[in-house]
Amino acid sequence: MQVFKLFYKLLNDNRVAIIAYFLLLMFIMVPVNQTFENELNTEFVVERSSVAVFNHDADNVHSQHLVDYLSKNTDLVAIEENREAIADAFYDGKIQYALTIPEGYGDSLTGNSRHEIPLEKEVLNSEAHEAFVDNLLTVYINNARVNSANLVANPSKEQLNNYFTRLDQSLDTSIEIIQAEVDTELARINAFGGFFTHYASYIFISTFITTFGYAIISMRNAEIVKRDRMGQLTEGNRLFQTILGSLTFAFIYWFLLMLVAYFMYGPATLFTSQGFLLLLSSFLSCFGIQAMAFFIVTISPNKGIINFMATFVGLFLAFASGLFVPREFVSPVMQQVASVGSPIWQVRADEIILTNPSLSNNGLQELLTFFGIQILLIVAYYGLSFMVQSYRRKQNIYLA
Repeated sequence: MQVFKLFYKLLNDNRVAIIAYFLLLMFIMVPVNQTFENELNTEFVVERSSVAVFNHDADNVHSQHLVDYLSKNTDLVAIEENREAIADAFYDGKIQYALTIPEGYGDSLTGNSRHEIPLEKEVLNSEAHEAFVDNLLTVYINNARVNSANLVANPSKEQLNNYFTRLDQSLDTSIEIIQAEVDTELARINAFGGFFTHYASYIFISTFITTFGYAIISMRNAEIVKRDRMGQLTEGNRLFQTILGSLTFAFIYWFLLMLVAYFMYGPATLFTSQGFLLLLSSFLSCFGIQAMAFFIVTISPNKGIINFMATFVGLFLAFASGLFVPREFVSPVMQQVASVGSPIWQVRADEIILTNPSLSNNGLQELLTFFGIQILLIVAYYGLSFMVQSYRRKQNIYLA
């Protein structure tokens, strides 16, 4: 197994790149996971408007009732009624709305006044709060006028109580806000299947092309080839050990990344039916990428081309397959080109898994189709690699 050992020795010489890509994945996923956690822990908070009310009609029960109504729906702030105090309150953010109830407004509201007296307001750069308080006042005024239609000119205390009871009932639009129970497990499944495994596939592309490329091109060195020939090592055995080295490395690298995912998301995420299917999808994609990387390295003449292909192929497939952006944002033409690699089939499979927790027969059939395509791509890329190797052997071409 001298070629196998040499392959891993050359990989070890390139360990800096391997570790760098691994750390890149961690650098990407830590803020992504933190964002998911923040979204889960964020609670809805009702923001109340702060209102200053200057009631010049305080002796009127209708005007006072309006103030009581506002106190239930806004935060009333007591400030002095002068220009400087009001300006300071707006500037300091203590209030967003100042309302003045003119003298005689209560009688005007119930139709006991000859003239309609309007409310006076003052707002500064608070459009949302202005719209909210304006709506409260409009609702109150409309309901007060409707309910006061049958109110006599000088109502008794009992009549007033009945009037305000009806008015309160018509204004009772209280809404109870209930904090929904957050399904943290579903969020972790989405983070794992929608982000971690997809970014991991990009890391696989760059890592495999770079590391396999440096190792295999180094193994084409004339002296190494000569030594292998003198050791009576057949080309078939040499190729077998090289493929075995790349396969085992791919599996170890995939396993380490999934082990990190295990500690990130927990066994309850990975060992569910969805989690298992996502693991299988990532596993097939990993070896599809490994086969593609092996083929790219096989046809690459030197390390310069390897560097270019690792960057170009990695970024192209990442964007065209939907690893970095939602697939619906990618043009159909780019998706067709990207279909020569396994990542886009992984993404399409993951979409089915994440959107259908309980797979129907049609969903399962479509999922198996995507898995089958990835297996066919693995076979196809290895077949192409064998054809190139066979041609080189017949033409006695081994050097970079």
